[in-house]
Amino acid sequence: MNDEAELNLKKTLWKLAYASRAVSHVLTTCDFYLKYIRDDRHPMFIPLICSICVTYARPFTDNGGVGMISRKFARYSDPKLQRTHDLLWESRKRFYAHQDATATKIALSGKKSPLQEVRVAVTRTRTPNSDVLDFGLIYPEIRLRSIVIPDIRELCVELARRLHLETNATLTKLFSSKGPELVRMLDEAKSDHIEISIGL
Repeated sequence: MNDEAELNLKKTLWKLAYASRAVSHVLTTCDFYLKYIRDDRHPMFIPLICSICVTYARPFTDNGGVGMISRKFARYSDPKLQRTHDLLWESRKRFYAHQDATATKIALSGKKSPLQEVRVAVTRTRTPNSDVLDFGLIYPEIRLRSIVIPDIRELCVELARRLHLETNATLTKLFSSKGPELVRMLDEAKSDHIEISIGL
């Protein structure tokens, strides 16, 4: 195997490893959510949804030095899984990893208003001589009810399966020709287990 082919395999392995870790974190977060969060009024609802969206999308964004994971992992033959993937990606892009002041929502009346707004609360205290005004900020949060945690969990289980298959194939390509060298390293370590750092 030439140096360029080996470097490309190492980059692929790096992307697969970090994608697998991201999916594992999302699955853990989904399990926590399903166990402890009863509804979208819970104070951890927004932080957990944000974490799920941003962490799930991480492998599908550019990583310095290696690029993003193959686009094939963003495509699903099951329409429900594809919708869930697309919803997580869009939610990360428009709401959770970035603030989009231009996004609007349309009420049933047809009136447009900002989707992410900052509101000012004005409170008046009446006194005999004058009115005293007090100001405060209100931060309305977007609660995307279309995000369904069991669907995200199902998506991540499928993605983890696909990543595992690709990881095994990549490991085989990268290390199958290095058997004698690996046996020598194991013998030198006087162990049946060693860890190898994959440098890029």
